[in-house]
Order: sequence, then C-alpha cells, then structure tokens
Amino acid sequence: MNLADLSVDRPVTITMIAMIVVVLGLAALSRLGLDLMPDVDFPTISVITRYEGAASEDIEKQVTRPLEGAVASVNGVVGVTSVSREDMSFVMVEFDYGTDLDGAAQDLREALGLIGGMLPEDADDPMVVKFSLGALPILSYTVTGMGDDVNALGRFLDDTMTQRLERIDGVAQVVLMGGPTQEVHVEVDRASLEASGLAIEQVIQAIGTQNVDMPGGRVVEQRSEYIVRTLGAFRSLDDIAETVVGVGRTGAGIRIKDVARVTRSTADIRNVFRANGHESLYLMINKQSGANPLQVARRVKKELAKIQKELPGDMAFSLVMDTGSQIEQMSDNVTSSGLLGAGLAILFMFAFLRSMRPTFAVAVAIPLSLLATFIPIYFVGETLNLMTMGGLMLGVGMLVDNAVVVIENIFRHLEQGMDRKTAARVGAKEVGMAITASTLTTVAVFLPLFFGGGLAGELVRGLAMVVAFALAASLGVALTIVPMLASVLFDEKDAQRNIASERSFDRFAQKYLRVLRWALEHRKTTLGLAVVALIASIGLAATAGTTFMPGTDQPLVMGKASFAVGTPLEDVQRALERVEQFTMSLPEVETSGIGIGAN
Repeated sequence: MNLADLSVDRPVTITMIAMIVVVLGLAALSRLGLDLMPDVDFPTISVITRYEGAASEDIEKQVTRPLEGAVASVNGVVGVTSVSREDMSFVMVEFDYGTDLDGAAQDLREALGLIGGMLPEDADDPMVVKFSLGALPILSYTVTGMGDDVNALGRFLDDTMTQRLERIDGVAQVVLMGGPTQEVHVEVDRASLEASGLAIEQVIQAIGTQNVDMPGGRVVEQRSEYIVRTLGAFRSLDDIAETVVGVGRTGAGIRIKDVARVTRSTADIRNVFRANGHESLYLMINKQSGANPLQVARRVKKELAKIQKELPGDMAFSLVMDTGSQIEQMSDNVTSSGLLGAGLAILFMFAFLRSMRPTFAVAVAIPLSLLATFIPIYFVGETLNLMTMGGLMLGVGMLVDNAVVVIENIFRHLEQGMDRKTAARVGAKEVGMAITASTLTTVAVFLPLFFGGGLAGELVRGLAMVVAFALAASLGVALTIVPMLASVLFDEKDAQRNIASERSFDRFAQKYLRVLRWALEHRKTTLGLAVVALIASIGLAATAGTTFMPGTDQPLVMGKASFAVGTPLEDVQRALERVEQFTMSLPEVETSGIGIGAN
C-alpha cells in the first residue's frame, strides 16, 4: 500500500496526523526566536589594549608591534591588521571561516600571556573580544536633563535606572556612555617631599600596595568556620590621605597628607555626546545570547515608560536605534506578503477550476505545509530572520505547485467519469513519482547554498535550509492530505461543470496552437530569436550593479567628520554644533545627535 492508497483508505488516520502536525507546528512557531539577521560569528577576534596618556607613535612601538608578533604565531591566523591611536591599541586577527573561535580566543590569550612582560607597566592587560551580530545593542538612546549637567545626570541614572533595566529578563548589559569620569588626584608638594627625604616612587608604591582587599584565611569558632578578609581598599579621600608612605628622620610615620593634597576631580573630557542641542549621555542596552530581541526590546520600553514617570520633568530620552521595531516591521511586511501570495494562489486556483472544493484543498495545503516547516526549523536551532523568512516566502509559491499538480490530475480523472475515491487514488499515484522528482531537483538547486563557505554562505544557509524543509513538507501534504481531501470532498458534478467552463479557454488555446505551429515550421528563426534573447539577457545582467546586501530604507542618516591631527576637542565641538543646528532646523528631523571624541 503506497501513500495514495493509505490516504484514501485511512482518512481518519491522515486527519489525526495532520492535527499532530498543526499542534507541533504551532508549538515550534511560538518557541522560534525572532531576529533581524542570522547570528553570524565573524572569523575575526580583536585584541584591545588601553595605555592611558600615550601618543599613537608610542602605542605602535611599545604595544601594537609586540602584540602583532604574538598573535601572528597562533595557528589558523590568515591576517593581522592594527590601528594605533591615542590611549588605545586595536589589533584585529582574522581566521579562516569555520574556525572554532572559542578555541582560537583561548590560543590568543595564551600567546598574549607569554609577552606580558614586554608591554609597558602602565598599560592595561590586553582584552580579547569576539564580534557577532548578536552582540550589537538592541536599543540606543540619548539622555538629556539636569540642566546639561551630565555628571549629575550620570550619577542619577546609575542610582535610579541602570539596575532596574539590568534586572529585566533577557537584558545582558546596560551601558551608559558620556560625561566626565570621576578621578582622585594626589598632588604631591615637591618641597615637602624633599624635606621628608622621600621619593615620588614611594608615594606611588604605597598607594598601589595598600589599596587592596586581601584574604586573611579562615577562623573556626564554636563549630562554625568563617572566612576572614583584610579590608585595605580605599573607601574615602581620608583613607588615601592617612596612608603611611615612609618613616621620617625622627621615626614618626609620614602620611600622604603630609607631602600631598588629595582631591576629587574629573578626568579630562575626551568624549562628548549631544542630542537636540544639549549635552547628553548615550544609553545602550545589550541582550543576552539567545534572547528574543523583539520581546526584550518591548520589556525595556515598558520599564523605561515607568521610569520616565519618576524622573524630573526636564529629563528626556531620544530613541537613536531600535532593533526591535526593525524586526517587527520586517516580520509584518513578510507576513503580509506571504498572506497576499497565498491568497492570490488560492484565487487563481479557483479561477481555473471554478470550484470551491479543490480550492479549499489548496487553502488547507498551504498553511499545513508552512506549519510542518516550522518543526524542523525549530529543531535545527534556526531563528526567524530576514533570510529564513525570505526562504519561507519563496517556498510559499513552490509548495503550491505539488498540490496543484495532484489536484488537476485528480480532476482530470473525475472528468473522465471516475468516482472521487478512485480518481483520488489513481490521480495521486500517476503524478507521485513526477512531483517527487521535481521536488528533489529543486532541493538540489539549493544544496550548494547550504554548503557554501564564507560570510555569504553563513547568511544564505538558513534560506536554503528553510526552502528544502518547505518543499519536503509540501510534497508530503500533496501525497497524503490532498488525496484524502479529494476522496472526501470532490464532486463529480464539479468536474462536469469544469468541462463546460473550459470552453471559454478554447479561443486562447487555438491562438496558442497557431503560434506553436509557426514556431515548429520556422525552427531556425525560432532558435535565432532565442539566441538573441539569451545574449540580450546576458548583456543586461552585466550592466546590473552588484552589492553584498541590498540597501534598506531606514529613518536614520549618519555621517562622519575627520579633523586634522591635533585639533582641540573644543574646536571640533564648535564646528559640529553648527552642523547640529542645521539639522535641527529641518522640519523632517525628529532627533539630532552628535558624538565627538578620539576614542
């Protein structure tokens, strides 16, 4: 017994299987992640090293070159590029696609550990950072208020907002950028230092060695064990001032307050953010790995709406980037396009068959095939993104083909006088092998995309996988559900009415036969026209532009301005404020912001 016989003879069994597919498909759909793009891990690892106060030339000689030599020896490295700038060294290490980046990152850390003594003492330890699309912020805001006192604004937001946002399910990190950084200045008096007989190195060493909490072992008391810690880290300015630096000639201890003045101040401003003509802070929210960005963005917006009601009246949040809204817009557009395509397929089916019963079979086949497709998508760990949803929409047109071929052949046997069960059985058997071969050849077209390498292969692999799943699901539906529905719903009277309605197409068929007869009688001319059309299409394809990703219409315009080396930050700020004023004067602009800084 083949599938056609089983479907016709066991309609209840096939119906129960279809219901199971519906339930599993809906469950898989509800659990599928939703993202803008596939989570692609670029085969690049960055090594970032901060060396405060160093010029770019010193950074290159003392930091970047030793790092380049260390990372170049790691297995699998295909290229190393670097950027040395004030206070910072960036070394980008490129690997082959398919490299285990976790293992590569560990190898890099081991290689960097071997040259730790070659770097300047004041330089920070190198940070090894991997980049992926999933690590980008899902929401970005500019925050203004507090009378443009960004220092007070930053402290206020840290106290009232940051922790509340980080407690939201799916939020990994909340980053607040901009504003001056708090520092403690120890201003040593040279005369006092010389009079005490101390050196500046002793002051530096005392601060470094005493500003630390250390373990003090364990204490057992009354059958309980306690962990002991010695608290030495500075908690206040007085702790720093009372730190003993050395011993004077009289034997008395010399404290930092005896040779220096300890004050709280702010670091030199190297980065400035402005929004809508005011000093601002820049707020970024990152999601946890695997979290649904659309749901996380909705939760953050809901919590921000509550927080804003508790903030002072002059404080304002201006949305800069919202990945969640982009994903929602993409999902709505693709869903509406898919529904429109499915509706048109059903409409054309009704126009040709002139019967609601076979049209209903197509209307059942499309959503059932889609729901069946969601099941393997869930189990292979894919998400619904621009590529996989594009594959679904591509599959909508293809998955109708198998059902239409089976329905048309069953209808043909109904027109010849067979009863509906026999027509369903014979019609499905006759075209079963043909549509199976057709489906497999179409899947074979997409197989090279699945095994493609490089970034393009990473991006389109999900599309090829989804198309293959959709075609396999449509084949299963066409060979099981459609014959079962035909054996139950189709009517011989509909087939007879369809014969009468086909007479309206006779005139079109006669015109087609005349064109076909002319083409067969003038073979050389027909082949010549085909060759001309082929050459013309190749020429048109050559003139078409090529791009990695198509351009998208985003409500955001970004620009970059570079100034001469050595230009003071104040001059840069004054110049860009004029640009800001111009953009704010445009009636179409809702929010205008600038970010200034060497880093």
